[in-house]
Amino acid sequence: MGPGLNGGMAHARPTTLGFLTWRSPVPTGGNVYDDRLTEALLAAGAHLRRHHVQGVWPGESEQHRAEVALVLRSQPVWLVDSIIACAVPDLVAEATDRGQRVTILLHSLLSSELGLSEPDRQRYRALESAALRAASRVVTPSQWAAADLRRRYAITNTMVAHPGVDTAPLTPRSSGGSRLLSLGSLTPTKDQLGFVAALSRLEPLPWSARLVGGDQVRPEYSAALRGSIRRKRLDARITITGPLTGSDLDEVWADTDLLVVTSRSETYAMVAAEALAHGIPAVVSAETGAVEALGEVDGAVPGRAVPAGDTAALTATLRRWLTDPQLRDRWRVAARRRRENLTSWADCAALVLAALSGSAPSGS
Repeated sequence: MGPGLNGGMAHARPTTLGFLTWRSPVPTGGNVYDDRLTEALLAAGAHLRRHHVQGVWPGESEQHRAEVALVLRSQPVWLVDSIIACAVPDLVAEATDRGQRVTILLHSLLSSELGLSEPDRQRYRALESAALRAASRVVTPSQWAAADLRRRYAITNTMVAHPGVDTAPLTPRSSGGSRLLSLGSLTPTKDQLGFVAALSRLEPLPWSARLVGGDQVRPEYSAALRGSIRRKRLDARITITGPLTGSDLDEVWADTDLLVVTSRSETYAMVAAEALAHGIPAVVSAETGAVEALGEVDGAVPGRAVPAGDTAALTATLRRWLTDPQLRDRWRVAARRRRENLTSWADCAALVLAALSGSAPSGS
């Protein structure tokens, strides 16, 4: 038996793991996943070499093809961010044909984004299918995402590694539950317009909401969102902050009672796990990976899953949260219990290492 990624035989030279990533110009869950996974892999003793590709992916992939091709030749084992891999499937295929091991770390599928033209959607589907089929293994953030790949592309060489979450201070309980948060880039897929539509039906109740996330990713959508808030005369109650990180984001968590995730498509929703790390319940979109992030403890769910795009269902759920102290208490207790069994980054790294070494069976 040959050496593993960390050198399983005495005196064997350990295999160096390459990690090919891309940095979004605005904070994203994918970037956080890549950064924290890198730290955890190094802490686990992996011999890791990370390479950042420049550009705005996948739009500038052609400019950086030569760089990716050269980098992929440099090491035998690679973990590749899906936004890169799914833009250059031929390079993934060439690497695996050479006998290299290329594992794709899936964050999301571009073809599932709302607002795409049909030609773009079909182009992304073709690229994704080719890259995922060529890969040695695909690491997905949830069982839901793995099932989605089987349904879309008949991909079965998957392994699930729930993203980790950092420990965080508990958010103090407020007397009510009026402080609502939506965290994510302002895009049609995240559907903050649906959140605003639900809030507009709750105007007589006490609440305030913050929409935190990149507001220049889809400028036309951000403009439409601001216009909707203005027309509904909710400017004093809904704040669009733009992207926040570090201590600024910590302050937001410390002043939040409920996270609301209205995404139409979501492979996991790291923000839901982050909320639970603070003891904050969440409302998430049903039939998405966000339900897995929400989880449960002994049948107690720290929030609720509502059908994506169903304004009436979201309105009813938020109304219940705002008016029912017993419901708030149940969700808060469940969130604090769920906080104790969230996935750590060390656990996530161990699963990814198993996928890279080929020691874990597909579909696990």
